Amino acid sequence: MKHTKLLFFFGWCILASGLTACGGNKTGSNTAKTHRYEVESGEISYRLNGIQQGYETVYFDQWGAREARYTKATLKVGSNVDRKVDRMILTDKEWVYSIDFLEKTGTKMRNPAYDQNPKQISLNPQDLSRINAQKLFKLGGQKTGQDQVTDLTCDVWEVKRLAAKFWIWKQIVLKRIPKIATERTITREAVRVTTGQKIADEKFALPKNIEIQDLSTKSLSH
Repeated sequence: MKHTKLLFFFGWCILASGLTACGGNKTGSNTAKTHRYEVESGEISYRLNGIQQGYETVYFDQWGAREARYTKATLKVGSNVDRKVDRMILTDKEWVYSIDFLEKTGTKMRNPAYDQNPKQISLNPQDLSRINAQKLFKLGGQKTGQDQVTDLTCDVWEVKRLAAKFWIWKQIVLKRIPKIATERTITREAVRVTTGQKIADEKFALPKNIEIQDLSTKSLSH
């Protein structure tokens, strides 16, 4: 049961990472070809609605190579049953860490997007860790126009295979909505975006009082 919970935890980690990561679009600047984002550093606050309601704050620097995602929300796990969520997902180049502040548990694994050649990365719609405009196109997505999110002009992509629409700015997904919104889906939309500032190292610090389990080592032992 605990192993299943960890797998679910990292499934959510990869999914959440993909909802903001959009690196490598050849239609962008040279920066986009060599960096995950076209912005060196920033802080983004998202509002979450649907099966998970609350807020998410993302801090990043090094053009997105280092990113910390803090989620404080309520997850609907059943009829009239809610569960609090207080987590951090830290991407630090080749490693991805997941910290559950309520359960006092932590895990880490190799970042699949860091290890693989971008041309070889799977386009499985469940793996959104390196989604970008090129991959949205290969997944059958269509650019449907432009729209504003927090006064920023985004390209809007509709992907039937993912049953979702994405609002992309500077290779960052600022908004994602499902084609059919229900209480079992998640809508994520940026409500505040600031960029260019120095992000304090403490935002990327792992808690010292939580033991972190290395899932990459565990997988090699099986």
